[in-house]
Amino acid sequence: MNAAEPDEVIIVGASLVGLCAAWQLRKLGVERITVLEKRRFGHRKGAGHGRSRAVSCAGFDEPLLGLLLLAREQGWPELQAALGKQVFTAASGLVVGPLTDAFTKRATAFFGMPDLVKPIPLAKARSDWPSLTLEAGTGTATDASAMLIAAEVATDALMVWLQNNGVQLVPNTEVTSLHSTADGLWLETNRGRFMSERVICTAGFGTKTLFERSESRVKSRKVVSAFFEVDAPEAMWRVGKFPVVRGLGEDGQPEWTVAPEFADRGIKVTRHSREGGLEDDYGLGAMRAWFQDMLGVRITQQLGREVRRVVHIGDRPLIADTHHDDPRIVFAAGFNGQEVAVAPTLGKALAELVLDGRSGIAAFQRNRKYFALPRRGLPTRRKRTSAQGVKF
Repeated sequence: MNAAEPDEVIIVGASLVGLCAAWQLRKLGVERITVLEKRRFGHRKGAGHGRSRAVSCAGFDEPLLGLLLLAREQGWPELQAALGKQVFTAASGLVVGPLTDAFTKRATAFFGMPDLVKPIPLAKARSDWPSLTLEAGTGTATDASAMLIAAEVATDALMVWLQNNGVQLVPNTEVTSLHSTADGLWLETNRGRFMSERVICTAGFGTKTLFERSESRVKSRKVVSAFFEVDAPEAMWRVGKFPVVRGLGEDGQPEWTVAPEFADRGIKVTRHSREGGLEDDYGLGAMRAWFQDMLGVRITQQLGREVRRVVHIGDRPLIADTHHDDPRIVFAAGFNGQEVAVAPTLGKALAELVLDGRSGIAAFQRNRKYFALPRRGLPTRRKRTSAQGVKF
């Protein structure tokens, strides 16, 4: 429970986006900030957690792609400089898939921005990345948006920075309800009541607890990654020698991501399942088969695995907006795991929204309709009582 004086902003959810929002608020001069986290800080359950993340523009709609490029060129370098630790690096990128019309269309049109993804001949891909023996019939394209994020290092370093700059971090605190009154907002938790002038919610799957009418729309799916040692000289696993690979399926949709060794031992292979469940072995057998068959690199041993849960909201790609009924409440949800890539930039947009109702980030502000909270079927006022104000 916080002190008698309410916070200026409470952030619900210590994802990378939530922590970046706190960082941006502090840079904007906000002094009384509290971050509430349901679990321990730095857990590996949510979309924004885990030791390392590989990013490719494949799968990003154009409005979010603008934030991705801004994060790559400005947001992550600024955060890295502030923290004094390497938390990201730009990387070479390669998109591969069956050489079909769907692949060609995806590589030339869907990726949206010029000069990002360019189809190249298979022979050039083999020449540029000799560690890969790509099979005949593989479509290949370069990806100029690729980057690698040391998510766990960034999370730990952000927590140190925030604590050193007066931000209160409260772990193991589950928010059970959010109430709006004329005098401010209060949050009921398992550790008592917290008062605040404003609230930013980045609670992921917990969104349906805070905003009960959204329960039927908030969905999640598992994303599974494995770390492999391969039959190649260790130097060939490194950034610059081994690209970030995005594997597309027959329909041109992203199915796999492969990352060179960065913040983790071994090459990371991630399966992007669009189904609700996974096989008993978490799809690891399918990962090994795809990796060896498509890229032609033999796996010698599995070093570990990682299972995360990412959130989406119905058929909405994502939401980052002020609440219709109370602009003192801002929340972001449903990014399907893509929020990590844009965390510094999205955190800045949320900080500006909760303070001013608009963002100075042009790539965000001009696409407010894309990020907007729908008027129907998602969080709205639930009931009003004289003692508790409006409960969401």
